[in-house]
Amino acid sequence: MRSTGELLRMYVVLKACSITPLVKNAEALVRTSRRVLGDAFTFGVMRHTFMKQFCAGENEEDLRPTIDLLRANGIATIIDYAAEDDVESAAKPAGKGDAAGQHPSTTAATTDGSGNTAADAAPLIDGAPVLGATQLPGAVAVSRTYSYEDEATCDKHVNIFLQAIATGAKLPGQGFAAIKVTALGNPTLLERMSAALLEIRSLFREADLDGDGFVDRGEFDTLYKQLFPAASQETIDRAFASLDWEGNGKVDIISW
Repeated sequence: MRSTGELLRMYVVLKACSITPLVKNAEALVRTSRRVLGDAFTFGVMRHTFMKQFCAGENEEDLRPTIDLLRANGIATIIDYAAEDDVESAAKPAGKGDAAGQHPSTTAATTDGSGNTAADAAPLIDGAPVLGATQLPGAVAVSRTYSYEDEATCDKHVNIFLQAIATGAKLPGQGFAAIKVTALGNPTLLERMSAALLEIRSLFREADLDGDGFVDRGEFDTLYKQLFPAASQETIDRAFASLDWEGNGKVDIISW
């Protein structure tokens, strides 16, 4: 059962989220509020409105009641640390005024789209959590993006992810934690890695002449000689052996 106060809070928060100008200028409004009204007031309001609606808490202890309530109603949870960096912003260093956009919070999306969420280990600014977001089934992805700072920031994200995984492991049954690769490194580098993986897959498909999902020794030799005509047989043997981890004379896409 929801109290009248909770229902009123839900209505106000969701109504605010439907106001396009407010959503588009949310970051600027938060920065202005922090500068004019201070962090204590700004994050206090955010904690009791938006975070209260979309996050279950700031640590594992806060999460437990919500997780137990959802489980009692047949709803599983996924511990989701909503932090990822933006490719476009990664190309330029963040300015001093961008601080509010550099501190992600944690959410956990439910499996039923009810709006109930669970969260874990949200980082704080001066003791106050920062507003995050959740993604509901059927909705456009709304996870916030953050200006890439440095590898030290990514390392901090790793620690939070590890906490999320540990919390997920403690959930009854099979626990889940969502891990965002885009929070673990420079998005531009990740984009290049993605392009490299696509090229590797394309080369594998070119080598797999019979399309059975494996590159056997004959197929490998044919491709290698096309790419490196001057290569000796010994070099080809060593190259294939380095990929044929199981020693069965064929290579799958993972080994490749």
